[in-house]
Amino acid sequence: MKAIHLTAYGNPAQNLQMVEVAEPNVPSVGEALVRMEYAPVDYSDLLLANGVYFLNPQLPSVTCCRHIA
Repeated sequence: MKAIHLTAYGNPAQNLQMVEVAEPNVPSVGEALVRMEYAPVDYSDLLLANGVYFLNPQLPSVTCCRHIA
């Protein structure tokens, strides 16, 4: 499946890369696997990519969809 990885902080056009990642495992009891058709890149994703958001995850990091439970 495809994911967008943030590889470095700075210019989002250069540092956000679409990559292939492994399919998730079968969900455990109490978990659900949700199929996403698409997910937008929003303003906070661009702030994070520029390195000016209040969170700075360890890189490479998967961006977007952080609010899905």
